[in-house]
Order: sequence, then C-alpha cells, then structure tokens
Amino acid sequence: MITFHEAIKTVKNVAKKLDAEYKDLSLCLNRILAEDVFADSDMPAFNKSNLDGYAFRNDEIGKKLNIVSISSEDLLGFQIKQEECCHVLKGDILPKGADLVVGKDCVTKEGNTIIVDRKPKKNGVSFKAEDFSQDELILKKGTKLKVHHLAILASAGCTELKVYRRPKIGILSIGSELIHYSKTPNYQQQRDLNSVLMSAQLEKMGLQAELIGIVSDSFDSIKNSIKKMIKTSDILFISGSGAMSESANLDKVIDEIGFNIWFHNVAVKPGKHTLFANLHGKYILATPGNPASTYVQFELLGKALLYKMMGHKYSLPTVRMQIASNFKRKKNDRLGIIPVRFNANNKVVPIKSSGGSKIYAYAKAKGFMFVPRDVDEFTETEYVHVKMI
Repeated sequence: MITFHEAIKTVKNVAKKLDAEYKDLSLCLNRILAEDVFADSDMPAFNKSNLDGYAFRNDEIGKKLNIVSISSEDLLGFQIKQEECCHVLKGDILPKGADLVVGKDCVTKEGNTIIVDRKPKKNGVSFKAEDFSQDELILKKGTKLKVHHLAILASAGCTELKVYRRPKIGILSIGSELIHYSKTPNYQQQRDLNSVLMSAQLEKMGLQAELIGIVSDSFDSIKNSIKKMIKTSDILFISGSGAMSESANLDKVIDEIGFNIWFHNVAVKPGKHTLFANLHGKYILATPGNPASTYVQFELLGKALLYKMMGHKYSLPTVRMQIASNFKRKKNDRLGIIPVRFNANNKVVPIKSSGGSKIYAYAKAKGFMFVPRDVDEFTETEYVHVKMI
C-alpha cells in the first residue's frame, strides 16, 4: 500500500501529454494552451479617452480653456494647444498634447470656455500599450482558458489557437448488483450512481465520456469490456475495484490484458482500493464502488491525470484554517479526507456522514480536510489543512 502523496506523484509522472491541435478561438473555452501566445499589436493601439468629457493638458488645471470644436473622426493628428481643450467621447483617440480627460462634473462652463475646478482621482485616459505591447507574452503555454482569457486573446488578434487534444474517455461500472439509476432496485440491487457522478465531474471540466454501462462480476465480462473500450479511449474510469470476487479480481484482469499496474491500494480514506495502470499511452483509474470514494478520488487523482494529459498543472487550492470544534476519528491508519463546510466565523466544520454511501455529506462540502496518518484528533481552534472544491 502506498501513501496518497506517492499515488498522486506517480499519476503525474506516468501520464504523458496528448498531441496538440488547432481550434477556432470560439471553441476554446476550458481548453489548455499548447504554446505561448504573443500580442500582434499594442493594446490599446493609441492613447484614448475613458469617458465622455474634455481633453486638455494636465498642467492647465484651474485655467480658463477655450473649447475647440472637432469631431471624433478628425481627432487623429489633431493637437491641443495651450489654453485649449476639446470635447471627446469614451473610446476616442486622445489629441496630441492632451494627457488628461475630465467629466462635465469637474468643470464650470462659461460660453465657449471651461475652467477645471478640480482634478479627478483618475486621469480618464488609457495610454498606448497600457495593457500590453506588440510581441509581449500575454498567455503562457499550459493555461486553462477561461471566459476572460478568450476576450484577451481576441483583443490580441488571435483567431485560431494551438491547444492540447481532449482525451477520449470511457466510464465503466462493475457490479452484478448494479442496475441503471432509472430502474427501481430490489433488496439485492443498487442503482449505479458512479457513472452519473463521474460524467458530471467530467462535464464540469468541459469534457465528455462514453458511458459503457454496467458489467457483472465476471472475469471474461470485465476483460472483454476493457479490451473493447481501451481501443477507442485514452482513459478508462472504472468504479467497483474493490467489490469483485477473487476469481474476477480487477488486478488479474488488467494484468492479463497487459497493463502495468502502478498501485492498487492507497493509504487513504475514502478510496483505499484505488488502482492506476497504463499501457502504451492508455490509462485506467479504478476506484471502489462507494460513491464517496469515487467522487473524492476523481477530484484528486482523476483530475490530476486528466490535466497532466492536457498539459495543465492542476492542484486544488489549499488553505490553513481553524477548526470550529474538537474533532476525533476512530482509526488513524490512513490519510483521512473529511468533507467540511465553513461557519459564519470562517472556521472549519466537519460534516458528519451517515448511511452507506456517505455521498450526501460530500454533496454539502465546500472543501476536504486532510487528516494525516497517525493523527486521530484535532482540538478546537487548531489549524488544519483544507483543499477547496
């Protein structure tokens, strides 16, 4: 059995990046950049006004200024002289010589002249190349593209981006007792929650998977399903790794197919019977059938695997926070990952779980509290490590 930290290090070291492809900018939300992106021009391309108002020289505040009548279209090349100003609209190019724009609320107008009564807190101007200059690096390789990134790239003239290919993913649930979640189970059956759970987690990442369905606890059934799906998938997520009979042990199935098994037991709770294997650029991550185990290990190991393949450095943000009350657990032989919320005083409150799956506790969670191996309790106000989700 390896530690959780060894497991996540192994996943990141073993996983290899996928090939890159070119995609239209409009299709690149949540994609990972496969190359650095540089600006094709200055942004802004010229000094411009940030508001409707009057443009003039900064050193002439308090002086009477003559208003020069000029249209927005004629501002290019126009020069403001001493004791002059002109009316500008937001976004207009700034006349030469002007370095300040004030709104009408800052001036007193007398006929065709104004007096600037007070200097505003901001100069009302965006200067050339203030955001970025031509050939400047604006986004680094490995960046996960969010909505605002696309706007930045559009402003830099990008129409097509080189991004890492999205992995082809298959999801398989193992268990003779499992039925589709749409059906009503009898006392010997359980609804398959994990396929829905992992599909939703993938969709939140901007990824999609092929749902293979449910396979019985049979060596041949499991083997045939894996061999079929691994031909068209880069990654296969399997739930039910610890619930099979000895004859249909998943380790034996995967080993016979030819996969290299890196680990099949991790000193973590939930998720002890988590397995990771690879073969010629194909990967299998198998988790126990307990939905809480599947959810947690997908968030931690599954996302680490996926993002490494897509060229992105991923880790859940970790903070140190005080725990709201005393905490104690029964066993301390594994790293504990406890669902937590935060109270009004921004202190950590562990969420108690009951029932078989414990997924309901994790559904309320805002983070995971990590309880180190050999630690069985925390005292009130003690600082703990929490990974935000």
